[in-house]
Amino acid sequence: MFSELGIGNNLILAPEQILANLQAVQTRNNLPKSRALVEDGPYEFPNFSVEMETGTGKTYVYLRTIFELNRLYGFKKFIIVVSSVAIREGVTTSIKLMREHFRGLYDNVAFDSFVYHSKDLSRVRQGCERKCWTGSLGFKPLCVEAPPSAFPNRFPTAGYVA
Repeated sequence: MFSELGIGNNLILAPEQILANLQAVQTRNNLPKSRALVEDGPYEFPNFSVEMETGTGKTYVYLRTIFELNRLYGFKKFIIVVSSVAIREGVTTSIKLMREHFRGLYDNVAFDSFVYHSKDLSRVRQGCERKCWTGSLGFKPLCVEAPPSAFPNRFPTAGYVA
């Protein structure tokens, strides 16, 4: 999907197939099956979360998920939303530290990241024009500067991939 705004992710699976895939994963992990792809709540679109204890690898799990979505479905653009600057910096560091690991796992796939800083919009514009938003795989860590208590049970502390 291409427009003057850039290249977007284009999902080629029907909602029924996504629900079937979700239910298969839930069954394999002895979790209750979702009845619908979009449950009652604040979202009008599918919303998936990774809920794990601190220090158990959430960042790795969602970065690996990003690479799998790129490999399987060609998704290229990901925004990683976190609740604090410290977590955003940790995600940015993790991306740098795991760069070679993911390149080795995913056939040297080209990827880049750009940290969104709302107070410096000129950097945001420059970052949006960089290669991570023009066709190769890209991550954009973004901090919503609000305390996690502002999002009870809806906003993971480590990261949300949009």
